[in-house]
Amino acid sequence: MKKNIIVLVFLFISYIGNTQNIPNDNLDKLISNFTKELIEKKIDTICIYESYSVGSEITFDISELNEREKQELCRDELINQPVFVFWKEKGKTFLNKINSCFEYSAIEILEDELWKIYFENTNAIEKEKVKNFEYESFINGKKISSPIFRDHSYHQNFKFIVNNKIVEKYFDNFKLQNETDNFKDKRLYNINHNHNTTLKSKKIIDILENDIRNIKRNQYLIIKKR
Repeated sequence: MKKNIIVLVFLFISYIGNTQNIPNDNLDKLISNFTKELIEKKIDTICIYESYSVGSEITFDISELNEREKQELCRDELINQPVFVFWKEKGKTFLNKINSCFEYSAIEILEDELWKIYFENTNAIEKEKVKNFEYESFINGKKISSPIFRDHSYHQNFKFIVNNKIVEKYFDNFKLQNETDNFKDKRLYNINHNHNTTLKSKKIIDILENDIRNIKRNQYLIIKKR
């Protein structure tokens, strides 16, 4: 069991290190330790989810926050977005938020659609590939497809750890767009839009994002300050 834990934690550290917007060794360690604790408790169904925008920071008006929100504000989240960990324990689904400021208590998620969709489509999800944004054009009367990329985009990634097996997917929201806005004064249409947006793994992303958005700020009860 210890060998499996070490392997999973190593893979998890590699995953976070490669995908965070700005490197944060402390946050990586916190997530790694939290995941290790779950595995040591014999919890074998875990999902890690992160979302972030490359090369951007979150801004907000602090005057709009109440006193409790000001006290519980984690300024580190303006640059390094928190990572969310879902897990199944004794038939129930729980969620926790990991950031560099506070340790939170777990929140029970009443809807269990996440695991149902995942386990019903595990094989398909493993094989799925997110295709690049590609557009078609004609050169010398011949139709060709060409990819385009965007440097600064919004990303959503998940990683499932189920019975020591790891499945992960990475989504760049630019690849999900149907069309571009004035790319070199042209409007280009993504021929892979339907493929990318109907993936089972995209459904998983939507469920994870929806679960997180349904949790209000004051539901994250702080256990202690880090």
